Amino acid sequence: KASLSGSPIIITLNNIEDVTKINIDGVINQKFINLVLDENWGSKIIGEASWNGEVNIKDKTTDIVIKSDLKGLGLNLPSPFRKNENELMTFSLTKNSINENQEEIEVEVGTYAFAKLIRKQEGGRKIINGLVNINSLSTEMPEEGVKLSAEFSEVNLESINSLLSSIPGNSIITDANINIKEFNVYGYVISNANIKFAPTNENISVQILYND
Repeated sequence: KASLSGSPIIITLNNIEDVTKINIDGVINQKFINLVLDENWGSKIIGEASWNGEVNIKDKTTDIVIKSDLKGLGLNLPSPFRKNENELMTFSLTKNSINENQEEIEVEVGTYAFAKLIRKQEGGRKIINGLVNINSLSTEMPEEGVKLSAEFSEVNLESINSLLSSIPGNSIITDANINIKEFNVYGYVISNANIKFAPTNENISVQILYND
């Protein structure tokens, strides 16, 4: 037994031919989220859920699979990520080696959120390109950069800013196309908003179109 970010985990290890296989069983709870993100995110968490993972280590590559049904974990987050403790919401994260210098990372949440990133070992780990979909069926993978395509029924700008500002590091998103049916901007509701943004040099270019 051990702990990961303050939460208990159970680790078993086996060697099968040239592969070292590590199985991990752990728990996601408020304490875990507080340490991984911060208390702002942790305050949105109720209860706990179990997860299991498998790590396969070869000579020059490492592959990872992490899965959970998030049962027992309540999420007070914007739709579609909001759920009560008894609801099931599948979560999976996989990291597969393409070769010894390149890997593919995929994340799935339920049937409505999917991310695919290609990362390369190039003076440190660097994301080359990727696609993030939320309630979107976009399948166009950019040649470089990470594209976000999202559809939301409602978004509160103040709540989203509070959560996003507490994520460490810079955003990996280089291009975004977001449609929001009801966009609450500090009490003023904008209907059918379309938001596009992309970084330009040291700034971010943002365009908001709407019908009101």
